Amino acid sequence: MARMAFVFPGQGSQKIGMGLEMLVHYPDLQYYWKEASRILEFDLQKLCSEGPLDLLNQTRYAQPAILTASVVCARAAEKEGLRPDLVLDHSLGEYSALVVSGALSFEEAIGVVKGRGELMEDANCSSPGAMAAIIGLEENVIEEICGEISGQVYLANYNSPDQIVVSGEIAAVDAFIVEAKRRKARRAIKLNVGVASHCPLMKEVA
Repeated sequence: MARMAFVFPGQGSQKIGMGLEMLVHYPDLQYYWKEASRILEFDLQKLCSEGPLDLLNQTRYAQPAILTASVVCARAAEKEGLRPDLVLDHSLGEYSALVVSGALSFEEAIGVVKGRGELMEDANCSSPGAMAAIIGLEENVIEEICGEISGQVYLANYNSPDQIVVSGEIAAVDAFIVEAKRRKARRAIKLNVGVASHCPLMKEVA
């Protein structure tokens, strides 16, 4: 018998308009946007609807926005009769998964993610960072490049057998991308994430 999973994304997946189309068919889902805005003390729905994108991309705004949009999309799917047998996540998506599974209330999750995003952004002010996805290089080659680059850059995420994410100081990540391309990586892409997640630059937050 087929089983269904809901998989929730992490930071970097944010975009203007995300989750808002669900309100056309299910206006009661407005609750989540209003409740998030109340807890965050700013109009989250307006930011996701109108931008500006550079503000939405900031960690303290992107994280609660992705959480809210993810939960809204999941609730809309449930209204269509789709019920997950399990929930999976990537990084920040853990909070969406916890809400949809019933392990955490939406209000609790928004409060936690609000603090999480603020702390991560504050840490980034003292150690500005970035992340990049590397496709088509072996793990040992990526580790070798990390050791050769001047500055801090670390192997951060194993996304698939063929894709690994590195994280670290902005200049070090930029240099890593150049070297990865020189070594024939199929792709080396800087991610739309404003902090160096999953690496020692976030140690003070942990």
